[in-house]
Amino acid sequence: MVTDDERELPHGWFTFEEHLWHRVWVGVTRFTVLLSLAQAAGFISVFRNFFDLSSLNSIAAVVALVAAVPVATMFVTNARWPLLEVNLDTSALRSNETVIPLAEINRAQVKARPSKKGLAYQLRLSAGAGRTGTVRAQVTLGDPRTGRLDAYSSRILAEALGRTTIELPVGPGDPNGRFARLNHPTNITRDEAVALVKYPPTRYKDLPIVT
Repeated sequence: MVTDDERELPHGWFTFEEHLWHRVWVGVTRFTVLLSLAQAAGFISVFRNFFDLSSLNSIAAVVALVAAVPVATMFVTNARWPLLEVNLDTSALRSNETVIPLAEINRAQVKARPSKKGLAYQLRLSAGAGRTGTVRAQVTLGDPRTGRLDAYSSRILAEALGRTTIELPVGPGDPNGRFARLNHPTNITRDEAVALVKYPPTRYKDLPIVT
């Protein structure tokens, strides 16, 4: 039986995630959910009085409104941080319809949320000036509900990251990057990004970011 380490690297485009919905909820806390429910209860009263609706219609209207919020959030999040696709044959990255060389990827950020159920974290890659560039892509590395990125995908991602030029952002006020780590606490270097994929942490404090 061929192991993930022995499998041939893929040819053509490789997509790291197929389902977009769960990506929205990395960073959503239990408090946020409870707050939304409390607000929904208040909305029911407002809808009922303002629109002169029955209790049942008010509840239906609020449920529709509450359901629309995460759907809209999903589309906004996925539009800003599309699925990560790479082509190792051509050393290229695709973000929606934009294709650029992997060597142009120069920024990497970690978005993470600790919880009692496990660590949820994502890697955000971008190309261009500033902390987040003009071309962006994102991949979920770990989530208590969906598990970690599988070994084969991790191997492909590590290979792709090794071909980038990721570094910490350096601004005009700090041209030597002396305070880059403090100024950009969630950004990481190329070596840190590769290590993050190869040796996934299980605790929030083990992430290579300033917390």
